[in-house]
Formats: sequence, structure tokens, C-alpha cells
Amino acid sequence: MSEVSTVQHAEYDEHEQQFARLIAKCWADEAFKAKLLANTAETLQEEKASTFLKQ
Repeated sequence: MSEVSTVQHAEYDEHEQQFARLIAKCWADEAFKAKLLANTAETLQEEKASTFLKQ
């Protein structure tokens, strides 16, 4: 595997883990889920997950 491919794979894994944490938090915390649905961009920024926002 090339160095670039390895870096991209690591970034993908981190992105996937971050997404899984957000989903788990939504399942565990109804207030967080409601906040995420009501104000997605702000909530993602607060959670340091703004990579999910369209650029």
C-alpha cells in the first residue's frame, strides 16, 4: 500500500469512528439527538465533527 493510500485509509477510519460515536450518542441521549436534528451544523461543530458538513 502506498503512503498516500495509507494516510487516506487512516483518515477514513477516523471519520468512520467519529460517525459511529455520533450515532451512539444519538441512541443514548434523546436531547442530543433532538439538538442534532434541529441545528445540525452548530451541533457538529460543537462535537468537533464538522468534517460531516458539506464544504
